[in-house]
Amino acid sequence: MEIPGGEVPCSGVVLATGVETAEITRWLGFRPNIYPVKGYSGTWSVTDTAGVPRLPFVDESELMAVATFDGVFRVTAIAEFARQDRSLRTEAIEKIDSYVRRSFGSALDLDAPVFWAGLRPTTPAGPPFLGRLKAADNLWINAGHGQLGWTMSAGAAKVLAASIAGEEPELQDVSSRAGWLSPL
Repeated sequence: MEIPGGEVPCSGVVLATGVETAEITRWLGFRPNIYPVKGYSGTWSVTDTAGVPRLPFVDESELMAVATFDGVFRVTAIAEFARQDRSLRTEAIEKIDSYVRRSFGSALDLDAPVFWAGLRPTTPAGPPFLGRLKAADNLWINAGHGQLGWTMSAGAAKVLAASIAGEEPELQDVSSRAGWLSPL
C-alpha cells in the first residue's frame, strides 16, 4: 500500500482511527462524515464502597453515566459539537462535579478529582462505517462508533474480521452506507 511519504508493505490495513479518519482518508479522495462530539468525564477515588453503586447506570434525569470499578468512581456526561477542541470547559466540569457532590459526595475523595474531555467519532446516521473501501482492495474501515465506542468495538471488529476473511458476518446491516464503502 502506498501512502503519502512512502510505501508500507502489508496485505491489508484496517483504519480504526476515530475522529481522525476523515483527515487520514482525504488523500484517497473522500472524507467520511465522522464528526467529533466532545464528551467529559470526572474520576474520583472511592472512600466508602457502600455509598457508591455496584453496577453502572445512566441517570436519565441528569444525563449522567455512572460507573464504579477498582476503587474508582467515574461519571461521564455532555455532548458538544466542538470540532477538534479537547479543552475542559469550566461550566461542564462544574456540572459534573456538582452532581457527584450532591449524589455521592459522602463516599468519595472530593479533594482530588481528575477531569478529562475526549472526542467521540460520530456518524450522522448513528452506526459506524464498517467495510472495505472501494478505493483500495486491501483497505478496510472500522470507525464512527460515537458514544458507544467501547460497547460496540468488539462486535464491530468481529463483523469486520469475518468480512476480511471472506466469511459471512453473523450480523448484517450494521454499517452506515456510503458511496466510497463496499457493503459487507
